[in-house]
Amino acid sequence: MLVFAIIVGLLLVIYVLPCMVFYIILFGRQKERTAAESNLLGNYYEPWREQMLAAEQALAGTGKRITVTASDGATLCGDLHSRGYRRLIIMFHGYMTAPTKNFGVSALRFLAGGYDVLLVHQRAHGPSGGRHTALGLLEQSDVPVWIGWADGLDVYDSVILCGVSMGAASLAYAASGIRSDKVRAMILDSSYESPWKQFRHQAKKWHIPSLIMLPLLNLTTMAFLRVNLRTTVHSSLQNARVPIVFLHGTADTTAAIEQGQANYRSTSSEKLFIPIEGAEHTLSLIAGIEQIWEPLTAFLNKAQQPNG
Repeated sequence: MLVFAIIVGLLLVIYVLPCMVFYIILFGRQKERTAAESNLLGNYYEPWREQMLAAEQALAGTGKRITVTASDGATLCGDLHSRGYRRLIIMFHGYMTAPTKNFGVSALRFLAGGYDVLLVHQRAHGPSGGRHTALGLLEQSDVPVWIGWADGLDVYDSVILCGVSMGAASLAYAASGIRSDKVRAMILDSSYESPWKQFRHQAKKWHIPSLIMLPLLNLTTMAFLRVNLRTTVHSSLQNARVPIVFLHGTADTTAAIEQGQANYRSTSSEKLFIPIEGAEHTLSLIAGIEQIWEPLTAFLNKAQQPNG
């Protein structure tokens, strides 16, 4: 009996307690890290550091705060940068980051290209409410809320949805349910297939014993958040009706380009895949903005034609 108790105690200390700590850290509320608050040195961001900081500064204080109520009652916030255009792009940022960091550069480009821009603060990030985040599995239910907000406005004729990393997963999970006539296309940057694949990859990098830890973590999220980390975006993309552009950096070491390609293959709607040579995770719309702008806007313009 003593040996059994010792074994159970060791298992609790080695696996269960760390699992609960990971659950709290990974799925609890997250601080939004702007470009100005982030370390942009090193090969990852440094080549575009000044451009990112300048774009973020240009957007500072120029947006109008928008709030909507999520299906679970959480208050979600977004910043609308309007120049009176008839086209709107709604942008969903990634995990543990701020919308101006992911989208500052591209938001200015879209504003210059004839789009109003809504920068969404994802649930459990920054000013938005919600107690938990779940790498798109919870966030997918917020996508139709933002679409509903745009649908309720007469000022917009067409809406583009854009997401990066977790934001791309949010849109991909929601894709099969999008039926709004205003939503004409989606942009998915650095998309992954499932949180499970992401955590498994990170566990290898951090030398965490994923064979036991990940199933325990998944059981925890299923029990408390009612989400399964193994759920992929494929079934939703297979039933998508909205045209989708996939962007992915060839040097992405966080969500390998093969994941984006697998998502592209599973998509049933009109689609386009644009690889960005040498770009790391979440940098397609920063490092590759000049490279991709022409084919990206051509795809979006076609989708927004009356017969698009």
